[in-house]
Amino acid sequence: EHNLKERKNRKDLSIRLQQFFDHYLMDAPMPVWMKTGVPATMKNKTWGLELTE
Repeated sequence: EHNLKERKNRKDLSIRLQQFFDHYLMDAPMPVWMKTGVPATMKNKTWGLELTE
């Protein structure tokens, strides 16, 4: 369940929005979650927030 009531979900959304705009507007490296995605089976194990080269 991904709603914005929990602090961790608000933080996750904030980070992903920042990474999205950093990549498309400031030419920052693309994060894993945008390039390859994160399978549902990996939920809570990895968030895919690492940046790719």
